[in-house]
Amino acid sequence: LLAVMGGLGLLSKYTMGIFAFSVFFFLLFEKNFRHHLVNPRLWLATLIAALIFLPNIGWNIVNDFPTFQHTADIAKAADENTLQYSELSEFLFGQLGVFGIIFFPVLLYLWIRRKTWRDHWQMRLLSQFTLVFLLIIIAQSLFGRANANWAAPSYVAASVFIVVWLMGSQKPLLSRLLITGLLLNALLAVFIYHYPSLMKGANVELNQNNDLYKRLKGWRTLGEQIYKIRQHYPNTTLLAQDRELIAELSYYAGRSDERPIPIISWNPAQQLRHHYDLATSMSDKTGQHFLYIGDHDEKVQSLTPYFTVVQPIAIITAPVNAAYQRQYSVWLMQGFKGYAPPSIPSTAPAAAP
Repeated sequence: LLAVMGGLGLLSKYTMGIFAFSVFFFLLFEKNFRHHLVNPRLWLATLIAALIFLPNIGWNIVNDFPTFQHTADIAKAADENTLQYSELSEFLFGQLGVFGIIFFPVLLYLWIRRKTWRDHWQMRLLSQFTLVFLLIIIAQSLFGRANANWAAPSYVAASVFIVVWLMGSQKPLLSRLLITGLLLNALLAVFIYHYPSLMKGANVELNQNNDLYKRLKGWRTLGEQIYKIRQHYPNTTLLAQDRELIAELSYYAGRSDERPIPIISWNPAQQLRHHYDLATSMSDKTGQHFLYIGDHDEKVQSLTPYFTVVQPIAIITAPVNAAYQRQYSVWLMQGFKGYAPPSIPSTAPAAAP
């Protein structure tokens, strides 16, 4: 059962492998359980889990490790030469929202005050399954980038860990702290769910800094505008570089009966950064025409050598809130030459669709 769950877990999420380190360190430091390190059944389970995971490794080898490239790409810091203290502080602050305003500080307190629980091996086991995972993600945030939710698996064990400690305490205050923490988490969930309505009721104007839902807004409006432009250029295919933009437009830039619509990832470096680099290709598109969508301030000079004619079509905008809007430029790219073009194309004047 351990082998099957371990293998399936790795197929679901690579970070499942971190728990293997939790097991190893627990067995290594616990003398009463250390003999399991030489138990052949443990290593047999490890081997079976690896065999279950093996097809994923084989697929990555055949396809130039796209999932590893994707993980490296999203975790890469803007400046790789310095420690990312701002990313670290943002990650740690985010844990208050992921685990709880009360529960995360309680967890930190328990690690500082180990004497309150270290006599119980069950608590030490839960601590290992929490601490190892969380420390690895904290290190990732310091040396690169880590989203707050990446640490969520560590809180499976952490939830049991702190509840056992709070309920087992002889102090009534700590028992009440558990109830308070649960209520605050529930209130926080309700607050986030109804955040736009609550801000509107409080006459608070949303902007780029305080709009929790800004990443979700504006895409439908942009997609509708792209759809209208597509009607004037029926022999073109959509083209973009940004993974999020491609994902949103593949849904919103077409009719409900044609979703997801074809949209190709512009990838002259032939990297495998995300799903669309793997699933789409320009290799068989020589001579074809495209509508390229990019940030309004994006420089398209780097793309012009790859096409016969590059023509600006439109600037599209979509309001996100009163102080912020999404803005993209649309370009008609005619006559794709391949990813190794010999010459610089002409640039036609702007034209309205």
